[in-house]
Amino acid sequence: MIFSREHRNIIRSKDPKMKITEVTKELGRLWGLLDTPKKEEYKQIGLEEFEKKVKSGEIVMPIEEENTKKPRNGRAKKVSVIEKKEESEEEESEEEEEEE
Repeated sequence: MIFSREHRNIIRSKDPKMKITEVTKELGRLWGLLDTPKKEEYKQIGLEEFEKKVKSGEIVMPIEEENTKKPRNGRAKKVSVIEKKEESEEEESEEEEEEE
């Protein structure tokens, strides 16, 4: 965000008619050309700004809560194939233990 904020106006000043998608592509290209230490510097500045905004109350972090409400559409939560496989393996192992 910091990098984009600093460079967006520079890019736009060179070509004011440039579409926002083109500006974004150019920002991505320029970001890719930066060396790792410079990228880390921008990331650290961004993190510091974020922490200041959270402390000042400008940004409010959501509180994680267990969702106890039923979905509005009444449908069950979608479960990924991996989760289903893990659940079925757990059930099979529990059944095997009960048989012994």
